[in-house]
Amino acid sequence: MPVRQSDDANSKTIGILSLCFRFKDEMKSIFENLKNENNKECLTILDKEGIVIASSDASHIALGSQFKIDLSTKYQLVSYAGRDYLAKTCKTNGYQGYFGQQWYGHIMIPIDYAFIQEEDNLNLNQAILLAILQEGEGFNEELKKIPLQANAIQTHLNRLVWNGNINKNCEDNSNKNFSRALLHEISSTGEKTKRIFDLSIANLTKTIILNNTSYVASLMVDIMDRNLYERANDCRWWALTSEFKKILSSQEISEKSREKLEEILTYINNLYTVYTNLFIYDKHGVILAVSNDSQNHLVRKQLEAEVVKNSLNLKNSNDYFVSDFEKTKLYNNDFTYIYYASILNHQEFVGGIGVIFDSKVEFKAMIEESIPNFDATKSNEIFGVLTNKNKMILSSSNPSLQTGDFLSVSDKFFELKKGESYSEIVVYDNKYYAVGVKCSQGYREYKTSDNYDNEVYALFFSYISQGNLKIEKKREIFTETPMLMQENSQEIATFYIGGKWLGVPIHNVLEAVSMEKLIAAPTLNNNHPFKGTMTYNNKAVAVIDIKNFIDEPNIPMYKEIVIVKNFDENSDTYLGILVNSLGDIPEISNN
Repeated sequence: MPVRQSDDANSKTIGILSLCFRFKDEMKSIFENLKNENNKECLTILDKEGIVIASSDASHIALGSQFKIDLSTKYQLVSYAGRDYLAKTCKTNGYQGYFGQQWYGHIMIPIDYAFIQEEDNLNLNQAILLAILQEGEGFNEELKKIPLQANAIQTHLNRLVWNGNINKNCEDNSNKNFSRALLHEISSTGEKTKRIFDLSIANLTKTIILNNTSYVASLMVDIMDRNLYERANDCRWWALTSEFKKILSSQEISEKSREKLEEILTYINNLYTVYTNLFIYDKHGVILAVSNDSQNHLVRKQLEAEVVKNSLNLKNSNDYFVSDFEKTKLYNNDFTYIYYASILNHQEFVGGIGVIFDSKVEFKAMIEESIPNFDATKSNEIFGVLTNKNKMILSSSNPSLQTGDFLSVSDKFFELKKGESYSEIVVYDNKYYAVGVKCSQGYREYKTSDNYDNEVYALFFSYISQGNLKIEKKREIFTETPMLMQENSQEIATFYIGGKWLGVPIHNVLEAVSMEKLIAAPTLNNNHPFKGTMTYNNKAVAVIDIKNFIDEPNIPMYKEIVIVKNFDENSDTYLGILVNSLGDIPEISNN
């Protein structure tokens, strides 16, 4: 950019200022924060022609390689150097209106590593994940059908095996044992197959849910670190201003000199709008000048003794210090950081400069710019939060989470060390959320080697479903029960109604059938035991609900009808009983 003789845009150009950006170093740092080592992915930056200008692994995807830029598809299958990859290309969303060069982010994952199973870090069991799949938002209907269809198949198989055990009652003991073993193996194999299906779907659900939560959290906190790194630089650069040193070294500071300080500060602040105010203070901690006219009431006010003490401890132009994130009268009694640097003249402390970061505006912008497709109307469903280690909120895109409040989530999120990230499904505000978190790690020397230590945690919340999920309780439907081989024994056909395990002697049971056979009687009161009829062996069978008789008021959805004989031996009528699931058929002694 041109260096002109004065601030007048039309004044004579006397030189050129060039800044050489450490592109290679910067991209290395960004890639290290983002890439996932487990799936062997390679992150790249493409120019407008699709040529790789930066790569997270140049021996994997070489600089100068060229790829087709396709922004219209969710992903591509591409071949490169004899290997197949899943690939995705994205354009920038910009940051606060700046869109930079016409570059693109491009990721490539080897197809044989794209679906590798990562370590399970969820605190939820498989049943909850499957319930989330059915009731959560954003899941494909075809995916939802898979576990339902697997359940239906296994329920049908269990019914066949249960009925097979009922029918073998007519066989001799040797055939009974063989039939029992065979039916048990059929049921066991089916149950194992279903468990494999359920586990696969649960893992897929987990992957979909967590998706990029930790990446979004990482982006939030990395942008914050880079932004605040500049704040630490700004105060130190401006402390080197020769006019500041000259005026503050004077025996007496005139009103004209004070106005000169304000003129310079105002000029700087007009260029750097991330600050609400800049101020100069003397060696006694008295504010001499401010950049913002609305803050003139601060002039000649005394800063706290701690500020003067910390300023005196700064020995050179590389040093600075930062206030705690707290309410301050210098920021309209609101929460913010203030960055300080000493103004030294021949290593003598003559005063200092303070820059007041506009945390309310800037932190909110960082969070919102980091969230993909941010929508303020959904700020209670998808939102980001910045906190300190004590869970105090620095900023949030969710209006219900106010700065200074404390975030009510598990302590485990705040046990992360610098640079570590974590993701988990949690219940928050009686809703299920996928939450990603990352602890700040600093940037370059900022918070790494400059004696400033301030851990900030970025948390990204993505709504999944309401907390009152209908979670199916898992039961072992069939277990192999050893035959007693006693004459004085009988087999009991068991089933579950609510939380109770009930049974009927096997000779009184005819069969279990699907609920689909029921012809409901909708006009009756819900508490009436009669629920409808069905046809069995060309006979009308009354179907009843016995929950009130066994004191089980809260019954999950019924799935089976157990048809039993009338206990009156002279009657040839049948009765259907609604049950939740079928149990095993043990043999018990009559003694």
